[in-house]
Amino acid sequence: MREERFLASMIKPVSDRTPDAQYQNLLRSILEKGVRTNSQQGVDALTLMGPGPMHFKFDNGFPIINERNMAPQESERLPVTVWKQAVAEICAFANGVRTQEGLEQFGCTWWKSWVTKEKCEKRGLAEGDLGPGSYGAAFHDFPTSEGGTYNQFQNIIEQIREFPHLRTHFISPWIPQYIIRGTGKQQKVVVAPCHGWIRLRVLDNKLTLHMFQR
Repeated sequence: MREERFLASMIKPVSDRTPDAQYQNLLRSILEKGVRTNSQQGVDALTLMGPGPMHFKFDNGFPIINERNMAPQESERLPVTVWKQAVAEICAFANGVRTQEGLEQFGCTWWKSWVTKEKCEKRGLAEGDLGPGSYGAAFHDFPTSEGGTYNQFQNIIEQIREFPHLRTHFISPWIPQYIIRGTGKQQKVVVAPCHGWIRLRVLDNKLTLHMFQR
């Protein structure tokens, strides 16, 4: 309850918030300026490299899109809403989860079609395993040169608390040796990370986050 009251005190009342069209403008730019390219999924994609960044202030409300229904009626395919699944996925990955079973324990079920027996065997993985190159492995168990693992979130939080002024607060989901493809290379991830490159800064005693996605 105390955390909820604290968050509520930081966010403007709905009547005082400003409509935000940054996402719609980005979609429009992709449609107008994007280059049609082939994709691994067999469906052409429109690609726009390096579009301008979007800026969101959380006192204006959480920047969730409303171009689609993010809270549909629960169904067999989505036992919980899209919004709840997104939060569950992030929590699972931050805790090192890399299997469908582990994701479901957090409340996320939408990875089922990516971790089938066929897709996993193609990458030398057990059915249901997202792989050692997946988000959970990168965030929680990043491989070190000494043969151990490194918890990125835990260590970055410790660094921010001790040295908030530093410009080196970074997190990366990319473990290249498990992701890069080519002759003689075995990819060890069912889906290469799409998002999760995070830079954090403490400015004016406030936490600023910059997230990049491919």
